[in-house]
Amino acid sequence: MSLACPKTIPGWIYCIREQDYLDNSWGRYVKLGLTTRSVAQRIREHQTGNPRREESEFDINLEMMHYAEKYLHHYFAADRIGGEWFDMDNARLVSDVVPILQTLEAEMNANVGFFRAWQKAIEIPSNGNVRTATAAEIALHQQYVSADETYKVAEARHKIHESNLRAMIGGYDGLENVVNLIEVTGSDKFNQTMFESMLTPAQLSLCEETKTGLKGSFTMKGAGSLKSLNPTVDAKLKSAKSGITSKPSLANLGGTTYAMNQSLKDEHMLFLKTKRDLKVAEWACLRIKAELAAALGADEAITDILTWKRESTTTTQFSSKLAKEHFPKEYHACLTSQKNSVRVDWHEGRKYMP
Repeated sequence: MSLACPKTIPGWIYCIREQDYLDNSWGRYVKLGLTTRSVAQRIREHQTGNPRREESEFDINLEMMHYAEKYLHHYFAADRIGGEWFDMDNARLVSDVVPILQTLEAEMNANVGFFRAWQKAIEIPSNGNVRTATAAEIALHQQYVSADETYKVAEARHKIHESNLRAMIGGYDGLENVVNLIEVTGSDKFNQTMFESMLTPAQLSLCEETKTGLKGSFTMKGAGSLKSLNPTVDAKLKSAKSGITSKPSLANLGGTTYAMNQSLKDEHMLFLKTKRDLKVAEWACLRIKAELAAALGADEAITDILTWKRESTTTTQFSSKLAKEHFPKEYHACLTSQKNSVRVDWHEGRKYMP
């Protein structure tokens, strides 16, 4: 998962439940979604063609609605049935979801300025200044190193269960209610060397594209590797990955699907539950990273804490789009069809009783 700067678009997070028109019974599922418009307007849009009445059980306006929605979807992944619908009664909605949204509201209000400063810094070149850290920045960095360790371990634990599930696929055509295997049409492969040999230098120049933009890598200092932070989890991850003896191929398709059993349920539930710890750790890292990015501003580095050199670069490189546009005959002569492949398509949430 990425630690890139998330969007800072305000909007509503809502918790919608459906009521049957005929018997007035309330459904067991709640929809955790977002909208930049009013919740009432969003409900009217959902209501079109819906044989059930929709009502918001709770909604809240947040500074970073996209991240908040993803946070909820990961936090309650084990309760997710499909799409944005979660198996959750009102008691749990009040006791679990509402407090989390209220906490996010406070944290996003306190930190959105740092995230906006981070976004702004992405668009400006650094000034070359390398400075020493303040006491506050040193303290923040120590918090980040600790948060980063938690994040790396949480990520590894999630990948362990992902690897275990991938290993279960073996020669099967997917895992029932967990994984589907989808045939993907192979894209034609373009032979650039062959194409260039067919054109004159003047013609090739028509296939070159010049771009100017900012380049730079945000690097935090002091972050350790998983092996150094937690060798036990690192060893388990390597062992789990080694259990994947083959990747799904076209030969898997049309065969038997691995039937749902308790072993598959248990492994899949662990896979879903580890999404929570991973997202919580990610959010902790992002808040600190945003504050340090805001403190850095246009500077290039804070000694022993972070480096973020952003410089404007102009590059000229071959463009296959321009090649196809200017010399379609030669371009198509240099295409070679590729074999179809298989994509592992994960179900969102669970479609079974644990």
